[in-house]
Amino acid sequence: MNRICDFVKIGDSGITVVVIPGLSTQKITGAKDALETTFGDFKGNFTIYVVDRPDEVPDDCTNEYLAETIVETMQAQGVFEACVIGVSQGGMIAQHLAVKHPEFVKALVLGATLCRANEQFKGVIEHWMQLVESDDYEEFKNDAFRRFYSDEFLQANGLLDNVTGIALRPDDKEWFRRLASACLTAGPADRLSEITCPTLVLGGGLDSVVTIAGSEEIASTLGCDLHIYPNLRHAIYDETPDFYKRSMDFLFIVSR
Repeated sequence: MNRICDFVKIGDSGITVVVIPGLSTQKITGAKDALETTFGDFKGNFTIYVVDRPDEVPDDCTNEYLAETIVETMQAQGVFEACVIGVSQGGMIAQHLAVKHPEFVKALVLGATLCRANEQFKGVIEHWMQLVESDDYEEFKNDAFRRFYSDEFLQANGLLDNVTGIALRPDDKEWFRRLASACLTAGPADRLSEITCPTLVLGGGLDSVVTIAGSEEIASTLGCDLHIYPNLRHAIYDETPDFYKRSMDFLFIVSR
């Protein structure tokens, strides 16, 4: 099984940053323009790799397995050390990466994530899996968007009462199911204290996916900085430009 992942590369100078996104219904290869917009302001000081999941994942896929696909993909590109930003499921993968390959992870930003699967998180992921399995994409979209974004964001973008124009149908339903199931393996809670690199944790105060407690447990265990966006839900990495500015500022400072 080929474990090398697709990626989008932005910039070609300065500090190398690997970004690991969260669970998605689709591959990132069609999102290059959007990623260029998100990370374009940082190209002067960073080389940024946004790394996807592999095309093939095993039925018993775990976040630990996905961490291995990240490091193998980057090493194939000649990258043997990097700062890492992981969001949502990507944050769980990033924790495994930092535990298993500490020589690879120079510094770490963990956004809207957790190290162990609490009951709220398990209930949400299992509900999404059931909705996708039954092809109930309208309810899947409605539930996901209301857990991800603040009412103000949804109102401003005309989505508060109508998300029917948004496509969340998986390109490959089985691929999505396996990755969603991997979400439930969470992070390396029992080994989290082994992470010694500089780390910043960012969370949403109203996050009903991983919960604010997920961010707080990681920060407490690592004794690292924690910043909470009190009025935001899960998609802090998408709703506010401050998420990546704060992340990049942190990585720039600790990498000097």
